Amino acid sequence: MKIVSGRNGTTGVLSALDSIEGAELPDGSKPVLTRATEGVEHSDVNTVVRYGALPPGSGNQTGGVYVGGKLAYVQIDISDISVLPGSTYSDGSPKTLETVLAHEMGHAYRIINAQANLGLLGEELTVSGLENQYRFAQGIQQRQYYGTYELKQYP
Repeated sequence: MKIVSGRNGTTGVLSALDSIEGAELPDGSKPVLTRATEGVEHSDVNTVVRYGALPPGSGNQTGGVYVGGKLAYVQIDISDISVLPGSTYSDGSPKTLETVLAHEMGHAYRIINAQANLGLLGEELTVSGLENQYRFAQGIQQRQYYGTYELKQYP
């Protein structure tokens, strides 16, 4: 996996990946998004994590995944102030580089493995639910909603 970043450096992304890969549930198993991140790293699709202020026209969202052939881009736009330290979702749950990266790696894994077949909203609800499992494993407050849709809570 290659990490490309602007002036903010790659340290934050590497630290977030280490945290994601070290996550464990109370029973000792790995959260789905931890396994997904490992799967992306070990797939035959070259994956580039682009972290920083993305160029205009890259989309208007904090994160995104783009897969074509044997190349995947996981993008996290830090010019979106919502990923700065102390940022939260509307329900008050923290929005951090670690949680956004875990979420986007979940999308990358599902796309690379041809599992992303639930439509945009279905995929977001599925991966946001898995993000809550990851948050539970890490002791991070879980998201209550994706938009107006309630999310699965763990345990």
